[in-house]
Amino acid sequence: MHIAWMRIQNFKSLRSADFHFNADLNVLTGVNNSGKTTVLEAISLWAECFQKLLRQADRAVTKVGVRRGDFRLGHPNHNYFDHAELISSRSTGYGDIFHLSAEDEAAASRPIEIEANLVHEEQVLQIGFSVRASAGSSYDIVLKNAERFPVREFNDFFQRFPEPINVVYASPVALLLPREEFELRPKISARIRSRQSVQVLRNRLYQLKKDATRYQRFESDVSYILSDGKLPVTLSFEGDEARDVELGVKVQLGPRDLPKDISLLGSGTLQILEILLALYAEPRDLNLILLDEPDSYIHRDIQRRLVAALQKHVKVDESAPNAQIFLATHNEGLIRSTDARHLFHLEAGRERAYHPVYRDQSEGRGVGLQPSRQIKILKTLGSETSLDLLNALEADRLILVEGEDDARFIQAIVEKASLVPVTFRAMYWSFGGVEEILKTLPQYRSFFEQIGNGKSLWGKVVLVFDPDHLTAEQRAAMQAGLQKKLKRPVYVWRSYTVEATVFAEPSKLKGLVHHVLQSSAGVTTHLDDVSRRIDQALTDLVSALRERIRAPKAQSELFHRLRTRQEHLRDSFEISNVFQGGEGRLQPDFLEYANRLLDQGQVHHLATKDDVAELVLGIFKSFSAPPPSGNLFEALIEASNPSTRFMEWDELTKVVTENHP
Repeated sequence: MHIAWMRIQNFKSLRSADFHFNADLNVLTGVNNSGKTTVLEAISLWAECFQKLLRQADRAVTKVGVRRGDFRLGHPNHNYFDHAELISSRSTGYGDIFHLSAEDEAAASRPIEIEANLVHEEQVLQIGFSVRASAGSSYDIVLKNAERFPVREFNDFFQRFPEPINVVYASPVALLLPREEFELRPKISARIRSRQSVQVLRNRLYQLKKDATRYQRFESDVSYILSDGKLPVTLSFEGDEARDVELGVKVQLGPRDLPKDISLLGSGTLQILEILLALYAEPRDLNLILLDEPDSYIHRDIQRRLVAALQKHVKVDESAPNAQIFLATHNEGLIRSTDARHLFHLEAGRERAYHPVYRDQSEGRGVGLQPSRQIKILKTLGSETSLDLLNALEADRLILVEGEDDARFIQAIVEKASLVPVTFRAMYWSFGGVEEILKTLPQYRSFFEQIGNGKSLWGKVVLVFDPDHLTAEQRAAMQAGLQKKLKRPVYVWRSYTVEATVFAEPSKLKGLVHHVLQSSAGVTTHLDDVSRRIDQALTDLVSALRERIRAPKAQSELFHRLRTRQEHLRDSFEISNVFQGGEGRLQPDFLEYANRLLDQGQVHHLATKDDVAELVLGIFKSFSAPPPSGNLFEALIEASNPSTRFMEWDELTKVVTENHP
């Protein structure tokens, strides 16, 4: 279960904002006073309203569908709470939680409204609350649209009443008490709800120790984040809850370290313990983990491993079921370490809908180092060191490509392939064409070998480009020859372009287009109908391609391009085994190969990106369906799943991620 969408209105610095959240990790960035902490407090306030209003009916109310024993969310008209009872938002005065605006003086008199769409499996439930100022310094909190609220669906949606939602709002570690008494679970939970979780840090560790399996995972996670798993972390407890008043905890970092009281640990280590304990909270239908500036005092390498651990937990680790993480930061290192799919960039004073920044394409450059998808955030934050060259130095891969579009597509293909959510930190260098790569790469190699951060940039290089007009045998020989000469991974697409990979396996293309038509365009149709239309379109494309390569001008350009390719491979790389039979066979060999595949109904070896767009958009038009928003090929990548993922995409992913940390 997770919050998929939330609308926040009239709350503190937010006049109105919609957020389309990820199910796992959401990192909120922005300049100071842009509203990062306000979003965390709004989520906390929504959850607090839920818990304060939740009650079990002692009698049936037939007109609203409530049965005896059902859970419901307060009285539909009024529910009054003293302002001191609201602990989810830090405020000094009664009216401080309401939006104040010089342009809109009436804003403070309007209620706060926070609505959320909860998603569990394929079910969606919208729950919203209104918080209005009332007499006597109290707040009137009511469920929005209470008269139409689906009570039956609500009771079936949650499984862990009376506390289906748990919120952990990580507190500043500076508040760690020098001494701590044993506490019972209800008091520990109350401290966590009141944003004083660090004051019971030792008790939370002690309670976790009772679950041997989860506790072992916890120690392993701490070791990974602090030392990349090189130093085991051991916690020892002093005291027994049955006979002692005080609880002591000592920590040992590695076999050569002496055990020391937890209060003597550095602030960074304590923050790691606090953050991970939030992940290991007791299971609920929904565990909301709110982390405000958790990167304080944490080294950037540790930040990177922290982000990786957070993503791993919420995706694949049973120790953090239903955990959804919201993290506010303006730390440049942590932003660099976070996948753009998890980043939200807030803008002060803006009323807008926020999506992850990967939807906002950076402006590419024709040649040279391509901007990272974090660069706009880093520039907005005003960092003088936010150059993309630093991103390249800190990246795991530097991928050399033909053009700026290739960079976006490769990143999307690899990210979509990842079953384990570890960020693929890659930067891209565009050369502006295959021939430019083959002509200038030796010079660039010398340049990359002189730049390094631990190891040279050349040691991170992977080369990916199109085959253009090569036979399958020529492509394989060129890829092997370059890999041997450069001593770096090389991948040459089997298809004419990266976009044409969707034509290499028509059956998967049919399933993918059918899925996009139904899920995005809302078209109800049978797969057989989509298949027939694609088959006809491919047949028409075969004829068009056959005519295209027969044109005298095209054959002349083909000969010139292949001869140039031969010269570059021979002169720059001393590779002479790609083309056999001399110049007289350059053109005939490829034409025979191309026509043989066309005879078999195959088009991927000749189709351009325009051919792909024309065919797919033609299918959409034939169903009177609107085309996918944004870039068509990226939309296909995003919509793909294991059954509609193309073989070449997996081949590429394996090459560029081999030995990926």
